[in-house]
Amino acid sequence: MEVRSVIQQIAIEHRRRYGYRRISAELRRRGMLVNHKRVCGSYAKITCWPCSAGVRGDHGFDHEFEVYLNLASRMKLTGMNQLWIADITYIRLSRSLSTWP
Repeated sequence: MEVRSVIQQIAIEHRRRYGYRRISAELRRRGMLVNHKRVCGSYAKITCWPCSAGVRGDHGFDHEFEVYLNLASRMKLTGMNQLWIADITYIRLSRSLSTWP
């Protein structure tokens, strides 16, 4: 709990601009030896941000594709097999999107 509170304090001090690597370095400077994986897990729980880099939805990306509402979040599920969800994140095309009609 002490490590988690220090991680939260560092994140607030730096206006949540520090990632888990910088926070790990700051903890080492403060004399706390903590594995970067533990820092990453605690930081993700505190800020609700994943630590791994990559595409995170459509936030901040400028594209002309339509973004659809998440209709599943509005459903009230009462049993099993009432909702199935799939996500296609990558489909190889025979031609590039720049030549798309």
